[in-house]
Amino acid sequence: MSLWSNFLLTVLLLCCLHGYGSQQQDLDTVINKLAQKVAESQIVKNSELDPYKKQIGVYPCNIRLNFNGNTASKPVRDFVAIFDNNAFVTLWVSTILLEAAQFPSGPQPSHDQLKLAIEAVATYHDRNRPKDGILVFWPQTHNASSGRYFCDPQNLTPLADGLDDFLKDIHSLLTDLGLEKYWEEMFKRIFDLLDNAAAAFHIPADFDDTFVNLGFGSMLFDYSKSGDLYKMWKDSNQNNVEAMNALKKYSYAPFSNDDTKNFIDTRTFFYLRDFLYEIQKASLPAFFASTWAQNIDEDKVTFDDYSMPFNANNIDLTVSTNVVYGISSTVLSGSNNYTNGSNWFDPELQMIYENTTNLMAWFIERNFSNRPDLALTYYPSVYNFYWFTARSVNLLRSYSQRHGRLPYAVMERAMDTLTVAMRGAATTDILKKAVTDKDGLMYFDDFLGDNDKNMQDKPEKNAEDRISSTAVAVNALFYTWTENQKLLPITPPQVIGVIRNASQWLLKHTLSGEYKPYNVIFSGSVKTLDDLPFFYPSKDLKFLNGSSVPPDAATPEVMLGIHGIISQLEYQDMLKKKNFGRHTPMDFHGYNDHSAWPFWSSEPFTHASALLALTQYRALLDTPT
Repeated sequence: MSLWSNFLLTVLLLCCLHGYGSQQQDLDTVINKLAQKVAESQIVKNSELDPYKKQIGVYPCNIRLNFNGNTASKPVRDFVAIFDNNAFVTLWVSTILLEAAQFPSGPQPSHDQLKLAIEAVATYHDRNRPKDGILVFWPQTHNASSGRYFCDPQNLTPLADGLDDFLKDIHSLLTDLGLEKYWEEMFKRIFDLLDNAAAAFHIPADFDDTFVNLGFGSMLFDYSKSGDLYKMWKDSNQNNVEAMNALKKYSYAPFSNDDTKNFIDTRTFFYLRDFLYEIQKASLPAFFASTWAQNIDEDKVTFDDYSMPFNANNIDLTVSTNVVYGISSTVLSGSNNYTNGSNWFDPELQMIYENTTNLMAWFIERNFSNRPDLALTYYPSVYNFYWFTARSVNLLRSYSQRHGRLPYAVMERAMDTLTVAMRGAATTDILKKAVTDKDGLMYFDDFLGDNDKNMQDKPEKNAEDRISSTAVAVNALFYTWTENQKLLPITPPQVIGVIRNASQWLLKHTLSGEYKPYNVIFSGSVKTLDDLPFFYPSKDLKFLNGSSVPPDAATPEVMLGIHGIISQLEYQDMLKKKNFGRHTPMDFHGYNDHSAWPFWSSEPFTHASALLALTQYRALLDTPT
């Protein structure tokens, strides 16, 4: 690095220190308040007065509806808040707290706080396959007639059964606000969304929760103040190697002759096709981490209890990055009591690991093929994807710096591949999205609340995910450009400037009450009509019973997938034809196109993410060179 670059870095960091004493005090105050806010949000007891079931140990998460485009959108988005018990949010909030606790000035979560979370997550192991080490997203219920367990959002079904009363409450709200003219328009959409959602979300075990859990266990293993907490986690996670075997079993292999492995959602094939054609031309292997721990043959058997959405597995790049981190952290921490994964990180798993990292990097560098709605299937926030990917870059590079090398050549290649993507295209994209306010501070917006109208029916931007997006974007930049908690000398000055200004924005606004602490941490795969798999090309469509599908028979029993590879020429021809009466949606028109769709929002996730961003910023101020 040149002397001039070193000089610039020093000057920029010294700028961060202007007014350091008072800023340090402000940072400590906000960080501690955020830590307290997260801790107090955790469910620690049951209340008979509460209309929703709330599991002890989980962090709150609410199902909301992304209405947009009219004056009634915001009040309905605020009013509909259905408490949801799930493993994903509690795993992530707990993981973020542990990451912040690694910093010298980071707040430490209490023993009881972590213990309750571990005990809650332990209940999410798939009871249908208790020895496979895989997790489900929601609590499971036993079906005595089939003998199987199904998981679903347990507060949604009772609500759907009593939907009339809930709708009356929304009607009263709009009437009180003078917005009754929107009721007729919104009534059917709310009814359909909540009524259909209760039946739609009967899903199998997934690799997202499974590998986020493995990452959480690795962090507990490395946490200096873990005490008996890691042992507690380990006692309920005795079959982690079987989880790796399940990942291999259900990986997507498009060039395989095995119809259970080469079958993929029509939407996944659409956005993935150019990548697949490229690796096919180069005669490269193709085995990728999928979302669901299920294949089509098993789906046919379990359909009445649970099934993959639209009866096909898919590839969500956010799931991919969580799988990569889960494998990396498990190998590097030794948290399975195996030396560097020698007993389970075999050539087949290494191939999935490398292929999946190559897939992620390819799409980062190509703007997700301009279809983030399909590539980030269940996790619409690109900021979350960038941060989750940056965690792997930081983990691998920090380990390599401390030890001189990584234990496997495939991990070295993965580190290099992801580093190039994150320090190149991803950083460029993040910097491009930064917005400077009137005070010279910077923030990031995604889409939530950005297409509203006020009481005068004028456009209004409520920026309901601004705090979360800004915190996560700052974390993504920190994790991309630091190693072992130190900012790299090669960090571009513009990156340092955005980190500084966005961190100061968080310091000023996170607890000010000016903005909602909402986020879209999770969603269904369908946000608009353009996301429905019926409208993407497929061949030999069949029902689960094997019979052919007549035109326009869009029912839940249709297997909406593609076996193997459709040639480029044939697929181009298929794109010119209608599917179920509609042409294939070729472009992404945003998430606020006047449609409405359910999303999961967790305020503790926002607060924990801001806590981590500010903790890292404080560490930057403490070590300016």
